[in-house]
Amino acid sequence: MSVLETQWFIASEKDAKKLAGVVIDDEGSFEAWPSLHLKLGEMELQALWTVMRGSSLDTSDSVAADLLLESPEGEVMVIKVAPGFVKAIAGLPAEETARVAEAWAKDEFSAGLEAAELAEIVGQIRVFAGQSLKEKKPVLQLVTMSLKS
Repeated sequence: MSVLETQWFIASEKDAKKLAGVVIDDEGSFEAWPSLHLKLGEMELQALWTVMRGSSLDTSDSVAADLLLESPEGEVMVIKVAPGFVKAIAGLPAEETARVAEAWAKDEFSAGLEAAELAEIVGQIRVFAGQSLKEKKPVLQLVTMSLKS
C-alpha cells in the first residue's frame, strides 16, 4: 500500500532542489527551513480547504499551486502550496479552529482522525501559514511516497 506524508517548509521557490536533495541524495538537512510535518495527503488537505470555504469537494480545489520539482521515479515532489489557501488559513480566527475541525471530521477525507486531533492540526497549519506570511515566503510542500507491504 502507498503511504503518503507531507512536509511543509517556509522557503523560497529556488530552494526546491535543495529540499528534494535532502531526501533523494541525502544531502544537507531540513534544519535550514521552518517546517511542519503532516501525516496527510492532498485529498485530506483539499477536504480541509473545502470545509474552510463552506463548499462541496471539487477536484479543482487543490492546495497545490505549482509543481516545482519531481524526481525521476515520482517518489519525491516539491510543490508550492496555493497562496490563497495559506492566506485563508492564516487568517482563520483561533476561535474558529474547532468548528472547522468538526466539519472536517465529518468528511470522508479526514484521515480517520477525531475532531480534537484535527483541531490541533488546523491550529498548527494556521500558525505555520501565519509565519509564512510574516516572513513573506511561500510554503513549499515536500511530498514523499514509499511502498510498504
